[in-house]
Amino acid sequence: MPNTTADPRTATTASVPPLSGGLSTDHPKPTVQVPLHGKHGEGRFMTLDAEDWALAEAEWGAVWTLVPNGHGRDYVSSGRHSLGTLADQPGSGDTSRLSRLLMDASRGEVVVFHDGNPLNLCRGNLRVLGKSRAAKWRQERAEHQAEADRTH
Repeated sequence: MPNTTADPRTATTASVPPLSGGLSTDHPKPTVQVPLHGKHGEGRFMTLDAEDWALAEAEWGAVWTLVPNGHGRDYVSSGRHSLGTLADQPGSGDTSRLSRLLMDASRGEVVVFHDGNPLNLCRGNLRVLGKSRAAKWRQERAEHQAEADRTH
């Protein structure tokens, strides 16, 4: 389960197994810290590449909140139903995940957070995978994290 209580400004990726494809978690582009709204987002910030925030704010709006998915993971979402349709999110109800919009994920695809932090929406931290590959990656990540926890 991702550590969603960690401050995204200080989150590290040292104990995260790499995804195939040479995914970089470095931030060579300028980033911005954007405050979240709502009950779960109050006092929390998401981190994005500055150019992605400019796009998101212009295209999809500036109000985003943190929404629990009911399975132990939180996601930065908008309550605008029209965005849920645009994001092609199965079972999205009245929300749309910013990660899916940024990565243009299609139905049947999952956006995973390389460092496990759903508040880190920098493209270098996001990867689009098929459902089965995402499930396998999450399991590998959980096992790797459990091993790291045992050795510390």
